[in-house]
Amino acid sequence: METQRIFIAISFGSETREQIHAVQQSLVKSGVQARWEESKKLHLTLTFLGDLTKKGISKCMDACRIVSRAEAFSVKCPSLDAFPDWTHPRVLILRAERSPALVHLQSHLLKELWSRGLVLHDAGKPYQPHITLARNVEKINSRSAEKTLALSFHVTETVLFSSTLAGSGSHYTQLASFPLATPHH
Repeated sequence: METQRIFIAISFGSETREQIHAVQQSLVKSGVQARWEESKKLHLTLTFLGDLTKKGISKCMDACRIVSRAEAFSVKCPSLDAFPDWTHPRVLILRAERSPALVHLQSHLLKELWSRGLVLHDAGKPYQPHITLARNVEKINSRSAEKTLALSFHVTETVLFSSTLAGSGSHYTQLASFPLATPHH
């Protein structure tokens, strides 16, 4: 049975991608050595589902349609962080604030996926919203960790992606997007 590796995320428009790229470039200039994420791959993961059949992907799409009734909102990314920690940084990230709207979107999505019988790889783990900037960090100075940012972006849709692993890293394909509702004022 053919499967695809699936995750659901928030994707970005060109303006946000340019802002994030500017953060990456400032880190390069400060001496950080790493494998930088390509602009087209930048996203904020809501959940990772792993290998799914066509039937499972269809269930994901149903859940995304329900969740997309939520209103569009903004997210702030005030700081840099590292996984697993700053002492041994392997992955460099932009930490996103756990705003009520973002937490609600993510928890509602998990509930809808779970109710459709989908196994969630990140169930039970605290949600740590972030944007991966770089992997395989080899050199970083402590001043980079202290960098404060004023990055924020507008969330207008959720996106269903498939991920294909390759020797040069992963390749993402957008399978479907689900626009969020326009806020009523």
